[in-house]
Amino acid sequence: ASTIAVLLYLYTSYAFSPPVVVNEQEDEQFETFHPLPENERAKNSAVDAVNYLFQFLFQELKDSSRLRRYLMHKLDTEFKELKNSRTGKIFVQNIIIQSFSVGKKCPIFSDIQLERQERDERNLIKEFVAKLDADYEDGFFVTLDITLLFGHKCQLS
Repeated sequence: ASTIAVLLYLYTSYAFSPPVVVNEQEDEQFETFHPLPENERAKNSAVDAVNYLFQFLFQELKDSSRLRRYLMHKLDTEFKELKNSRTGKIFVQNIIIQSFSVGKKCPIFSDIQLERQERDERNLIKEFVAKLDADYEDGFFVTLDITLLFGHKCQLS
């Protein structure tokens, strides 16, 4: 009975209320959709679909704090492994990530080839290897401050 009362309340309060006016200026803050130029379209329409999906995700996530934390964690892990390697222990004392950027333009894939796949007991894809041919203009860059064991400091971009 309480469920029916809640449903009736929601129906009457929202069904007969005036429509919500959306602020038209809010739409201007979002970047418009950029179709792929003709010379960058792939031969396979599936690759174009991946490009459009990746372009959407890139625009949504490129400046998010979640992506920045993820990339910082991955870079930090890789640089710790480098420092703890045999050569790293001889030369590198410390590596500090000064800044990084994923770029302003989304990578554009021209070809995607599935090399192999591995399926689990339910016949679902567990792992796959794909070759991607991409053009990444104005791509990822990172600036590092590196302290060497013999006292020298350098900055690497």
